[in-house]
Amino acid sequence: MSGQIPRKWQRVLTALLDGPRTSRQLEHAPTFDHCAHTTASELRKKGLPIVTEMIEVPGYAGEPARIARYSLDPTGRDRALRMLGHGP
Repeated sequence: MSGQIPRKWQRVLTALLDGPRTSRQLEHAPTFDHCAHTTASELRKKGLPIVTEMIEVPGYAGEPARIARYSLDPTGRDRALRMLGHGP
């Protein structure tokens, strides 16, 4: 990816390699993904085991809001690194 602006799926995958991220976290820098559910689906189509967990967080006026938290199953780590150009 050197010299090129990373594509959205590459930014999301890089973030998930560092650990689980909520849809809210993925909206901000450096990922800037406002449709994480679509990107997660695209990564699954590429053969990556993306896990989606629905969690509750404080929402408007402190009321609970359900959002998605995405993670990369450890079995997909090597494939993810290869897709990003790291490794054999």
